Amino acid sequence: MTRLHKILDNYVDIIPLIFKLFKIIINTIIGSFFSNSKASINYYLTVDVESAFINNTDLPHNSYETDIHKSSLKIAELAKKNNVKVIFFINYPEIEIFRQQGKPIDKLINCIHSAGHSIQLHIHPALINPEKSPDLSFYPLERISEMLSEGKKIICDITGEKPIAFRAGGYSVGDWPKISQALQAEGFLIDSSVFSGARNLHGAIFDYSGLENMRPYYPSSETLKKERFSKTGLVEFPITAVVRCRNNLEASFFRFDPRRSFFLLMIFTKYLVYRNDVVYINMIYHSKEVFDKNEQLSKSF
Repeated sequence: MTRLHKILDNYVDIIPLIFKLFKIIINTIIGSFFSNSKASINYYLTVDVESAFINNTDLPHNSYETDIHKSSLKIAELAKKNNVKVIFFINYPEIEIFRQQGKPIDKLINCIHSAGHSIQLHIHPALINPEKSPDLSFYPLERISEMLSEGKKIICDITGEKPIAFRAGGYSVGDWPKISQALQAEGFLIDSSVFSGARNLHGAIFDYSGLENMRPYYPSSETLKKERFSKTGLVEFPITAVVRCRNNLEASFFRFDPRRSFFLLMIFTKYLVYRNDVVYINMIYHSKEVFDKNEQLSKSF
């Protein structure tokens, strides 16, 4: 394929997105004249606590201070100023690595938990498996259950509370029948790994086209689609996508994420209020994004 063809293909992917955004803006302008004063917006800030070297077992010593310790405390400090509680998804495979480096990771997690924030489970499996696959769905059911059990125990030993929510590294719950079975067996109640429209990201294979976007729902045991009478006992709380994306380019750039355009997020929020009585916004952030390469506070923070 020539370079020109690749450029044209990208434009073909972007055109539907432009129309979607235009539709949202127009509907929002119209909606401002008929604002839904009774609408309820529920914001949830979820933070994946992980270093920039999540798939590398040879973690640099300074990755803890910048990506984990300072950044998590900075988020907790900002939350306190604004009277907000945060859901921290801790990447448990890194806990043992930082312990071996003599880093006070346990003390940090306890500090965050003592401040009233929620500590839940996050897993980037490449760090603790010889296959080095970043895709959780790649591993057999027995191994997935082992990782969930081990992560749950480590967090419970630190905080005294068992985690009930889970987020897969790289959003990799593509083999949902297997993942849901393991989550149920280990007593988890909530998964928050998907965002509508995402597909095959970060070395993981999945397709989240057409999933729910603006509120928690009960997924089927066979697919991640909403099921009215689901028997899984699990709730899927999707990461909010600004538009229902259909490919990687759109999905990766338009999660409801602080790195995005403030104007775009504001327009989208107004659109949600106009169209819905109750809105749940699950905003994602990463601890490794608090500081830039010069160890200065990033623009997104």
